[in-house]
Amino acid sequence: MRGWMVIVLVLAACKSDSKESTKGAPAAAPAPAPTPTETAAAGCKSVAVCDVMPLAQVNSTLGATLGVAQPRNGTDGSRLADSCTYKTSDSRQIVQIERICIPDAAEAKMIYDAKVGEQPQPGQTRKDVAIGDKAVYIVDPSAHRIDMTVVRGNVLIAVTDDGVEAGKDGPAVAGMTELAKTLLAK
Repeated sequence: MRGWMVIVLVLAACKSDSKESTKGAPAAAPAPAPTPTETAAAGCKSVAVCDVMPLAQVNSTLGATLGVAQPRNGTDGSRLADSCTYKTSDSRQIVQIERICIPDAAEAKMIYDAKVGEQPQPGQTRKDVAIGDKAVYIVDPSAHRIDMTVVRGNVLIAVTDDGVEAGKDGPAVAGMTELAKTLLAK
């Protein structure tokens, strides 16, 4: 998730908005602060990830025994970020599912390309997945971790499982793919 936020923040800082001069014009009353849903444009809407994918569904899909689901929702201008973190009671396994909606599909693809453009580290395996417009997963057996990144139109999905047992990456990737498909349907 840190990688997403850094990329989104850097792109936001690089983007400039042109403003017309209002010299001599009467001051307008400040508009009320928009809600995240009102801030969204081009079909972006907030999705309660923990509600769409309840703990029981995530456990069943991944063959896990996670016990806690923590939602997180936010906005950065017109971008909406919704996520859910699922954990075992001892935090030995953590599954993070994040959905970011960006009004500009070209910008979403640029963020995706920046995220997946990094070369895998030695020992990691990187493979394409047939969902969305583009998708890839990276398996890091030494960290027992799999990261999946998907882009479709103006939506980015990131699914991370950092409790994958050795030799079980196939079923984990299949489960993560199903979770990403569920979220893409929302």
